[in-house]
Amino acid sequence: MQKRYDIVIYDSERKPFMLVECKAQTVPITDKTVSQATAYNLTLNAKYILLTNGVTTIILRKTSQGYIQQKTIPHLK
Repeated sequence: MQKRYDIVIYDSERKPFMLVECKAQTVPITDKTVSQATAYNLTLNAKYILLTNGVTTIILRKTSQGYIQQKTIPHLK
């Protein structure tokens, strides 16, 4: 089964910069939601993941060690 991403933002080199996963307001952002998004990113390999349900937003930056939560949305250069 092929994954259909909600939103993918590409950088100027046409590489995936950010994967955005949008959930309904009634769907909480949990560890399971984060694990699902990071699994989707295994093939996409975006530098950032943004998860939101319109109430809660989590931004993650990919590192060689895994993911680190960010406080702000990064700027696309």
